[in-house]
Amino acid sequence: MASKIDLHTCKRYRRNGDPCGNLTNRVEQWCHEPDCDGFTRPHAEQDPGRIDRAPLGTAKHIAMTQGVALDVEVDEVNAVSVTRKARDQFVNKHGGTDRAAEGQIRQVLEDFVLEGARFTTPSGYVKLSRDGYWIVLSPDHGTITAYDTVHRERNWEQFKAGVPSRFKVHKPLQDRLLAGPAAFSGPAVPLNDSIAAIRPAEMHVMWRALRSYSKVRSIDSTDLESISEALREELGEALPSACLLAAATSTS
Repeated sequence: MASKIDLHTCKRYRRNGDPCGNLTNRVEQWCHEPDCDGFTRPHAEQDPGRIDRAPLGTAKHIAMTQGVALDVEVDEVNAVSVTRKARDQFVNKHGGTDRAAEGQIRQVLEDFVLEGARFTTPSGYVKLSRDGYWIVLSPDHGTITAYDTVHRERNWEQFKAGVPSRFKVHKPLQDRLLAGPAAFSGPAVPLNDSIAAIRPAEMHVMWRALRSYSKVRSIDSTDLESISEALREELGEALPSACLLAAATSTS
């Protein structure tokens, strides 16, 4: 569902901060042309801070909640109302106009009805989520009451289109921070040998570990590279003492 209005100038910005200027008739005021990245603010530093929470709507979440009934079909999306609170939350996060926010939130609903995780609260509200974006439906599924995302600047349409973030920490850096094979079960080895085999620079580090470490050490949670370096350095410094302790334990 792509809502259309009268032809007007695209209100979005290119990656370098220049206004787009292409013509479009899309209600979200983004032309979707190859030369326009669709940012609602000219520069990344003007965007809200990073939300430090676990992303919702993973493939696992989607698979485990498909049994949750949802009384909304794709062709009924336009009949679902969007509260002022949800529109304000969208505009605060991504910028743009109130009208554009409502249209884009409805697009999120349409896509999440087709594929999205469905979590129900004790009071009957339904949180629909996918890839770190989520909206909340009222108990009667007739109103979108809230919107949020862990993504620092991109809206759902940009994410779907594959527009990369302008912030320093994005997918290539995440891949590097989480470098190394994921953990797997192997044969049992003596504790001392296990500790001696640890290579901090090569370890697979989960983002939750980075988040927890940043809180413990009071490090800026948006600078994942610094968090990763500090964690690995501290682990490396602790390994000699751990080896000595393991050796003493094994001989006692």
